[in-house]
Amino acid sequence: MKPLSRRTVLRGAGALVALPFLQAMQARAQSAPPVRLVTVFTANGTVYDRWLPLPTATGFTLSPILAPLAAYQARLLVPAHLDLASCATGLGDGHQRGIGQLWTGTALQPGTLFGRVDWAGGPSFDQLVADRLGTTTALRSLELGVQVPGARIYDRMIYRAAGQPVPPELDPRAVFDRLFGADTDPLAAARRRAHRHSVLDAVLDEYRALSPRLPAADQRKLDEHATTLRELERRLEAVSQPAPSCARPAPPAPPALAAGASYPELGRLMMDLLALALTCDLTRVASLQWSSAASPVVFTWLGQTVDHHELSHRADTDTDAHDMLAAIHTWYSQQLATLLDRLAAVDEGGRSLLDDTVVVWGNELGKGNAHNFTSAPFVVAGGGGRVRTGQLLETNHAPHNALLLGVMRALGLPDESFGDPAFCPGVLGGML
Repeated sequence: MKPLSRRTVLRGAGALVALPFLQAMQARAQSAPPVRLVTVFTANGTVYDRWLPLPTATGFTLSPILAPLAAYQARLLVPAHLDLASCATGLGDGHQRGIGQLWTGTALQPGTLFGRVDWAGGPSFDQLVADRLGTTTALRSLELGVQVPGARIYDRMIYRAAGQPVPPELDPRAVFDRLFGADTDPLAAARRRAHRHSVLDAVLDEYRALSPRLPAADQRKLDEHATTLRELERRLEAVSQPAPSCARPAPPAPPALAAGASYPELGRLMMDLLALALTCDLTRVASLQWSSAASPVVFTWLGQTVDHHELSHRADTDTDAHDMLAAIHTWYSQQLATLLDRLAAVDEGGRSLLDDTVVVWGNELGKGNAHNFTSAPFVVAGGGGRVRTGQLLETNHAPHNALLLGVMRALGLPDESFGDPAFCPGVLGGML
């Protein structure tokens, strides 16, 4: 058969299903696979002595908090004692400055929108990457959030430009429809959900016509892709609708997007959607925001009853609070490991999706009860040789702008500086 385009999609009434990379696309594939960027945010600093890996003669030993990432240690760059230096001055409280400058490296603007401050004063680095990588994909970038509570500085980390925050999408059903369902008919997705039809039902004829023309390995991959989509739709249905009943039901309740117990499943859904978006080359730049700065989430599934922000303000002598904080950050490490699992499992013709994706995990503070910006926890994963992974990199309190500039360089951008130039002496030494 004639080689398939990387942009091949299955179309039907109100549905557009993009495909993963198939062998049948190999002959028309780019000479080099596309590169991608994923940013991940979690809040309230960390317990640094339980987060920081230990150097060894031949490398490093992961800390208790980062232990869930052990399978990816060779693919990790952990910058030790990296500072959010630009956040140490300027307007706004600690959490506002932290999240507003985390990916922008630029001070908040003066104004009256939030007391004495306005939004961040420059674009976030992912949006500069999207300017380069997002010109040929269906979505320039994809912003996802898990129970982000409002529309304040605390709730926005991505900026298209100075004063232009990009809100994350919080409803996984809406994300699914945006990726696979409603491009041609905005009402079709609602009708499909009402009748419990899958997007695959709408493209079944094209699916049946394409599959027999593919090599056996591609047929299996296409079947796996269809299974993944159906399972994701089933999980979305379970999160957003009450269980069926023989009695006449009340009108459907709004999705349980704010229910505390939904937090883990909403996060898993968003990670699955993010991985699918990259797999199908619908976007090459994505972000995942867990809650907000000063996150109020109560981790009931870890047996906790006090919210994360409150715990982060407890005194250093409160060992129980520190144990609970360590459990929270370890759980977030497990979630990052799950996301890396999703990316590593995708075969793109001899390379995994993770090989060509740089994942950056950051936080708006170093230490929660001090609201300080020294020794902020960052982890870089993936990159397939574009970043020098497998190392604990002592930065000696270098500014984090240098790390973000290094990621931009790794992804092919020629920029000499990023954010406030006063806090960007160049690419972080030793990372490339």
